[in-house]
Amino acid sequence: MSLSELFVAQMSAHRATVAEPPAGRVQNILQRNPLKPQPRVLFVDNDVNSFFSYRIGMARAARDAGFEVHVASPPGRATEILLREGFRFHPIPMTRSGIKPWKEWGTVLALFRLYRKIRPNLVHHLRLKPVLYGGLAAYGARVPAVVNLLTGLGYVFTAETRKAVFLRRLVTWGCKLAFRRGNQRVIFQNRDDRSIFVNSRVLPAEKAVLIKGSGVDVTTFRPTPEPDGPPLVVLASRMLWDKGVAEFVEAASRLRAAGVRARFAIVGDTDPGNPSAISAEQLCQWADSGVVEWWGQQTDIQAVLAQSHLVCLPSLREGVPKILIEAAACGRAIVTTDAPGCREIVRHGQNGLLVPVRDSRALAEALRLLIENAPLRADMGLRGREIAVQEFSLERVVKETLGVYRELLAAQPSGSRRVRFAGAGSLMNQQMSGASEAIKRGFDFIVALAALAVLSPILIVLALIIKFGSPGPVFYRGVRIGRYGVPFRIFKFRTMVIDAESLGGSATAEDDPRITPIGRLLRRYKLDELPQFLNVLAGDMSLVGPRPEVQKYVDMYSEEERAVLDLRPGVTDWASIWNSNEAAVLEGSNDPEKAYEELIRPTKLALQLFYARNHSLGGDLKILFHTFCKLLWEDWMPRELVPYGKVRQYKMISQLPSR
Repeated sequence: MSLSELFVAQMSAHRATVAEPPAGRVQNILQRNPLKPQPRVLFVDNDVNSFFSYRIGMARAARDAGFEVHVASPPGRATEILLREGFRFHPIPMTRSGIKPWKEWGTVLALFRLYRKIRPNLVHHLRLKPVLYGGLAAYGARVPAVVNLLTGLGYVFTAETRKAVFLRRLVTWGCKLAFRRGNQRVIFQNRDDRSIFVNSRVLPAEKAVLIKGSGVDVTTFRPTPEPDGPPLVVLASRMLWDKGVAEFVEAASRLRAAGVRARFAIVGDTDPGNPSAISAEQLCQWADSGVVEWWGQQTDIQAVLAQSHLVCLPSLREGVPKILIEAAACGRAIVTTDAPGCREIVRHGQNGLLVPVRDSRALAEALRLLIENAPLRADMGLRGREIAVQEFSLERVVKETLGVYRELLAAQPSGSRRVRFAGAGSLMNQQMSGASEAIKRGFDFIVALAALAVLSPILIVLALIIKFGSPGPVFYRGVRIGRYGVPFRIFKFRTMVIDAESLGGSATAEDDPRITPIGRLLRRYKLDELPQFLNVLAGDMSLVGPRPEVQKYVDMYSEEERAVLDLRPGVTDWASIWNSNEAAVLEGSNDPEKAYEELIRPTKLALQLFYARNHSLGGDLKILFHTFCKLLWEDWMPRELVPYGKVRQYKMISQLPSR
């Protein structure tokens, strides 16, 4: 039995009448499951035209389910359509592929301001860049619930250039930061992408949700008979090298040379904003050669599929490609790659064929098999329709996504904890304290964002110096105790040898042999603490607040001293100004831990308690001013600290009065 006959025999077992869902069933399902009146959802995308093409069904369903729907993206042709449909549109400055630090941080800041302005109940970020930037902004703005949709990892995760590898590491780290918020879910469209993030511990498994594809309206995309004439093979996508367009053209050339009678069309426009874009000149050159036809951008994809006999997408990686779901819903056989996302919709030998990535020879053989076998195409098209209806309908995607919305909106944010107010009992006092804290948090976020943008070249240079000057990682991420006693990892440039904590205590004298030569320089000028702006951005720390301690010192707190844990720890405070060079004080000690506990810790705690009882926005600005002065003039001492005296060197410890 030939391969063709084998496939025909297999497909015969799948022949069945497909049960079609009645029109309007999505609406009926939503009406049976109403949400609370007018919760506010904000969709954030980096392309309004793509949002309209891929997410308009979800936006309409959210509106019909009772949401007040807002959309944020750079403006484009589809903006007016969204406004006419009654959606509220917010233009944002977001490039699709730019990596200029000041512009990228400007996007995060714009999103932060937008979230604070419209105060959505839930934000739904679409695609990688909105997920990264929107996740940071949502964390800073304390958005109650966040949904992140990763539709495909794209160029950053498919290319192997130095730039792509660097960006991949940066994106992975950024995702860890963006996914810190408790009340959120990350939706993946295929199992492979989900496994990457869960197995690498970027995301806990319980926050990862699998919803396959963007969904297709199977009542609109319906099977049509194949047209007469030579078989037409269609590749419809953005014209990117990552989509396998070059392999498709090469396969078409092979088949033409072999005398196979067929037409090959590439449908879509070039995408200058993508690093993998194919130039219009190259597309015209292919079309002029007569090997393929280039149809450009087509708005009526149903008409394109109706003209086709076979659909092909030899992509390197996808979320779940919508064109393949649409092709399956229209009863067209598919040839695609055995790659993440593509193999979600195509089952080899049932509704299409899978070929290796970047293999134009195997692609040509698979296309030839289906071009020359109309009955096999028909059988595969029937099975594809079944799969599209059962697994990839818009109805299913809407239902599962709204289920995620309901779950998050019903849950209390896991990050919310008890808050104590001075003079508790007065509702007005609590509201005033809450307002002050919100202002403080907003100020922290904006300053940290601006500082990181301005200092990013310096941070990169310091990171490179550390990387090449001392074996080990660039960052030290030690565990500190934060607000309400919750541990967090503090970001600092590494200044000590690897596993330094296992070689000694947490107190460090200036002559400690664990400090690297580069580390001494960083510590002297406080450069090692610059990455703590990331902790401020993430909400673990504030610009001003009690410096965070390790667990063993927190365990020593008295009930009164535990009041410092009611505040978010800070990068600087009165104690940091009073003792700006702890290592120098401890120099010469045979027991730095004991010296720290006797020389520094009592006064440090007294100053932290003073701050806890008297903190205010004006006081924070004063501390920031004195911190800046202390960095410039080592002997600077504000009058507020005069009663506490100067910290004594270790060599004077025997002369310290007993306490």
